[in-house]
Amino acid sequence: MSINDRMTKALPGFRFWWRPFLFLVALCAGAAPLKASPPVLLNRANSTRAVALEALNFQREPFALTTSSLLANQDQRTRIMLFAVNLSGATPSVVTVDAEDGSHRHYDFKVEYVDPLQGGEALGISQLTVRLSDDLTVVGDVLVQISFGGAVSNRLRVGIGYVGDGLPDDFIKISGRVGTTVSGLAGVLVMLTGTINEPTVTDASGFYSFTNVVPGGSYEVTASRINYTLSPQKHNLPFLVADQLANFSATPVNLTISGRITDNNTALAGIAVALTGSQSATTTTDSNGNYSLSAAAEGSYLVTATSPVYDFGPSSGFFSNLSSSQTLNFAVTSRPTYSISGYVKNPDGSALPGTTLTLSGSQSSTLITDATGFYGFANLTAGGDYSVTPSKTGYLVNPATQAFANLNANQTANFTASPISYTISGRISDGTGAGVANVSVTLSGSQSATASTDANGNYSFNVVSLGNYAVTPWSDFNSFSPGIQTFDNLGGNRSANFAAIDFAGFYVLDFDGTPKTVDYGDFFQLQPGQTQLGKFFWEFWAKPGANAYARYMLSDGFGGAHALLCGFVGDGNGTRYSIYGNVWNGVTAIDFGSDDGPAPFEWGHMAVAWDGNYIYTYFDGVPVGVKPFAGPRLPAGSDNGGGRLFIGGSDHNNFDGRIEQVRGFENANPRDNGLQTVTFRPDTLFGITPGTSLGPRSTFLTNFLRPMLTVPDFAGGLVGILRAGWPVTNPVSTYPLPQFVIDPEAPNTSPVTGPRPPDGKIDIPAPVPDNAIIFDSFSRRTSTYAFNGRGGLGSTEGGSAGIKKWKTALVPGGGTNEFYEPFGLINGRVVPLSDFNLAFVAWVDTGYTDGTLTVSTRRTPRFWRSGMDTSLAFRVVDSENFFFAYTYGDMLNANARKLIVGYWLNGQRTYLALNIDLPADWNKLSVVTANTGLIQVYASERLVYSTNSSILANAGGAGLYSGNNALANRWDDFTVFLEP
Repeated sequence: MSINDRMTKALPGFRFWWRPFLFLVALCAGAAPLKASPPVLLNRANSTRAVALEALNFQREPFALTTSSLLANQDQRTRIMLFAVNLSGATPSVVTVDAEDGSHRHYDFKVEYVDPLQGGEALGISQLTVRLSDDLTVVGDVLVQISFGGAVSNRLRVGIGYVGDGLPDDFIKISGRVGTTVSGLAGVLVMLTGTINEPTVTDASGFYSFTNVVPGGSYEVTASRINYTLSPQKHNLPFLVADQLANFSATPVNLTISGRITDNNTALAGIAVALTGSQSATTTTDSNGNYSLSAAAEGSYLVTATSPVYDFGPSSGFFSNLSSSQTLNFAVTSRPTYSISGYVKNPDGSALPGTTLTLSGSQSSTLITDATGFYGFANLTAGGDYSVTPSKTGYLVNPATQAFANLNANQTANFTASPISYTISGRISDGTGAGVANVSVTLSGSQSATASTDANGNYSFNVVSLGNYAVTPWSDFNSFSPGIQTFDNLGGNRSANFAAIDFAGFYVLDFDGTPKTVDYGDFFQLQPGQTQLGKFFWEFWAKPGANAYARYMLSDGFGGAHALLCGFVGDGNGTRYSIYGNVWNGVTAIDFGSDDGPAPFEWGHMAVAWDGNYIYTYFDGVPVGVKPFAGPRLPAGSDNGGGRLFIGGSDHNNFDGRIEQVRGFENANPRDNGLQTVTFRPDTLFGITPGTSLGPRSTFLTNFLRPMLTVPDFAGGLVGILRAGWPVTNPVSTYPLPQFVIDPEAPNTSPVTGPRPPDGKIDIPAPVPDNAIIFDSFSRRTSTYAFNGRGGLGSTEGGSAGIKKWKTALVPGGGTNEFYEPFGLINGRVVPLSDFNLAFVAWVDTGYTDGTLTVSTRRTPRFWRSGMDTSLAFRVVDSENFFFAYTYGDMLNANARKLIVGYWLNGQRTYLALNIDLPADWNKLSVVTANTGLIQVYASERLVYSTNSSILANAGGAGLYSGNNALANRWDDFTVFLEP
């Protein structure tokens, strides 16, 4: 008979308490064993009493202290059997058993036998036989505990002598928390099953506990809560001997809020539906108008349908403490309205009124832009499809149309309308049918433009539709038939041909010094509200005769007070004329003049200008004089002819010479704003300046190229009357009128080859100084930008190094300029020509690189403030590598000059010395340079600066340097010596 059978026979009900224990062990059979698992005494089902039997007769408790059984040991002390798990490998010598009675007295029960229980091996059950200790008396219940491998078991009750009394039972606790990731979950049902079966629920924070848990039992903890998924599903706790924590994670189940959105029972796709509240989400309806949103259970939610083209009923739905899936449908209740508006403008941004706008699509309408180019279609039902198409006769509109599908907001649709382009073209031919080239053709009216006929006489203009146009040919050499052709409300391409009729010659007005003039009537008059006349710029192409001293080209009437008087005086040596004149300030005449001008019978460009602070004079585009004048500038009045514009003479000091053309700017100055002291290229054929943001429009323009008794002012519309004799109201018939004469040397007589510069007067060159290796007095033909010239210095005159060609380039940056030389000559002196705000160098190669060079040039300060400064370039290699020394100072004081010395190296400028004071009345600037590095600068014979620099010390180039003050800078008698 097995011990199991014997125990069952001896202890009725043994199988009853054993089976639950086997069940709990089976539940844990698949779990990994715990490290160092303590031994566990087996207890009776639902009890804290140990499974214990008397070892000889298999009687259960209470146990007597001794036994009378014949099988007992000689000491007759009672042995009892206990049952435990987790004693694998145990022997009696390593297992101890302790018992504690109600008075806390401990007893040692000796282990005499320990081995796996027959039939319980698979479950790890071991049987222990222990001897009751000798000092044990009848005490009732004792708490028995075994120890093995440093671990102790649970304590269970065993009755000694009787059952009862003893210490209270030992209990352990199973507790935990059920919650989400953010909070505990209340009201969760938690079940404890196994050795003890007991339910509980979590508190407000999600906590629970079972406190009277019997140690050594095997337990299962499960939790459940509607609308939540709990993890894990359960906690298995076999052979529990200590407090245990068993937590559960709660995740709310997802429910759905769904529905359908319709417009009069028609499904609406693509409508946005938003979920807000405990969580947020968005979706759109499908092709059947359906939507579905997932929402965690027990949350509170607001569901809203939105559309820019629909209003819905209801507008939203609210769900509090969601406990089941819900349905919420929406239906369209109304539609908002929007607008489409915009502007139609010209390409320049100006308004285009009168444009028709057509609306098509879900609604139709027609509008016309107002004076600002605006239109607007209002009250357009949302969700509709619309197109806006503009149209205007004679215009192409871009874009051609603009479309708006599913209108869901106010929209802007702007358009740009460009006039349709047509051509007005034609051919100008002579009497033989051959084309006439270089005829100027002017387009006026709705557009203004000029063109020149090509080699075959053809021209063409691109013009816009619906305009009114006039085409007028013009040439110095021809008249034309017809003289003008007009086209009104242009609706297509048009042709305008002309026949050219040759002039007999090319005319200018000739004056002989007697009282004769071209009278343009009242001109210099104050306008209402005007207290003084403004700035001015007047320019002339003229040639003084043999006796042009103190002669007027232009005057404000006659007498001593003039808003402007301009003519010539002698230059003091009888070889050239100077520009001279005056203006009236209401008290006295303020005179002005120039330091340079033409020789007798030399055609030239003369100009005089006022910028509000200074009066400047110009000769061939070069500033040649300055006079301070702050105003006011006043006319003398109409009495005795004051305020009238006379060209060529008055009642005295009448002009001797020829005038070809005159252009004037009144109350404006195109060379203002920093251009007053800069050289410019004069127009060789004056035209009407249109006037822009960069420059003013001329107020007077006349060309004396055709013989006639009246001469038109093309800019202001005046008519000039040729007059002879005085007073004006009673001309003396004995004086002839100004004469039209042919002058082939006038600047614009050859549009094919361009104007020919005059020969001019050449001064006698100064002799070459002794021992000079380079010398240039610049006494040769004037070369400026006038007459379409390019400037330039040509070649030196002499010296032992031979004739040297002047080299030049823009600096910094290098490179020669094929068309515009930065330096030129005027009346035997070098002047700066470039109108670029840069520095320039011109040089010659001396051929010497290892000796000491002395480089010098002269300045000649003159009465009207030209020639006050000069400069030198030395150690020149090229336009990016050289040294320089230049002077500058007060524009009106020749004796207040300063010196700057520096160098350019690889196109980068470095200053060696700044603002060095120079002595008064110096007339020559010299530089001594040596390959030892020595640099000495002299003003006349005075050393004003000295230094040493090895940079470019062997370079032998020498020349001129300019910072481009074209009024003050002049160069004369350039000389290079080779010193021992």
